[in-house]
Amino acid sequence: MASFWRQYKDRDPGPRRDSLYQSTAVQGWKIEVEDHRRRSLLSDQPDDLIARDMMVDILTDVYLSNAAKSVNNKVIRQKGIKLDSFIYTKYDIDSVQFVRSHNWYNADLDTYKEIFVEIEQRLVDMQQRTDSLNFKPKSKIEQKQDSLRKARELIEPASSEE
Repeated sequence: MASFWRQYKDRDPGPRRDSLYQSTAVQGWKIEVEDHRRRSLLSDQPDDLIARDMMVDILTDVYLSNAAKSVNNKVIRQKGIKLDSFIYTKYDIDSVQFVRSHNWYNADLDTYKEIFVEIEQRLVDMQQRTDSLNFKPKSKIEQKQDSLRKARELIEPASSEE
């Protein structure tokens, strides 16, 4: 950290900008520390690392449980439902294993982004399936109108060919 301070101390433009340079130096130091943390996490793969595909499943369920909490949190609390515990039980993991694995995947931003793209696609697919299940069938009048429209389309081209 001392090297950052020396770098900015030599260019001291005056008292007004000194705090800006110190702030920039601290931010640079934080970035280096974070970069080092990411590299060390990637090299220290946990022994109980959750497989990538299972992690996608787990995080998808985490997003769904967070959505449920945002919609009906009061009901969930009143009924004593522990969504996190439910997820841990469902996937036969514990919170420590989840946190270690989550941190390890989070250390590689490209992999983490791929995971979230896959999660997003799953959520979109779920929404589309749910929307199709909620599809309202056409009334009898609409069905008859569609049948007449189709019949006209079949007849009109035949009459125009003659």
